[in-house]
Amino acid sequence: MFQTLMRTVIVYFLLLIAMRITGKRQLGELQLSELITALLISEIASFPISDLSVPLVYSIISTVLIICLEIASPCLANTSSFFSRLIEGHPVIIISKGKLIQKELVKSRIGIDELICELRLKGFTDLCDVEYAILEQNGKLSVVPKESLRPVTLSDMGIHSAAKGFAHPIILSGKVSKYNLRLTGKDEAWLMKKLQGKDPHDVLLMTLDDNDGVNIILDNNKESKKC
Repeated sequence: MFQTLMRTVIVYFLLLIAMRITGKRQLGELQLSELITALLISEIASFPISDLSVPLVYSIISTVLIICLEIASPCLANTSSFFSRLIEGHPVIIISKGKLIQKELVKSRIGIDELICELRLKGFTDLCDVEYAILEQNGKLSVVPKESLRPVTLSDMGIHSAAKGFAHPIILSGKVSKYNLRLTGKDEAWLMKKLQGKDPHDVLLMTLDDNDGVNIILDNNKESKKC
């Protein structure tokens, strides 16, 4: 029993490290090679747990080999068009210049009802409103609306506005993110100055955008300060 428990713990952390190395993409966004890697690793990892006669080192060696192949596959794809098509595939244009390409729809094994459903999920109720629809390598559908239906931007209206950029969370639930402080080029002295005597533990959320705009929400959710 103890041996099984120890193997389970070791395999768990091995898989955790393996998934961290191979990336953070969600299952719906996995490339074909990444999906195969995930399936193989999960299958290999189960052998030494269910069968104690299988040496644990076999699972470790096989997992490391698969990870190495997964890391090497993008390099092969970048150096060879053949490997690129084999490993990553290529985007498929389903709708081009407002015209449905039925041949590509059939080759992709997508029914017209499924396409309409996907367009509805993207906010398009009529196929005629779409200029381009592209089936990406990860299986998701990218949709470009016709020019007349594209949202108006500030530049279209002749308005120029300074972009705030990304709001970096500096404090989350009373905990200071030292990583984000370093990322934004700030230090704890700057943080305490901005808090103006407030205890970081009393802050629910504090963010800093790329224009040095600070937003502070206190833990009682009743008082907020913007500067």
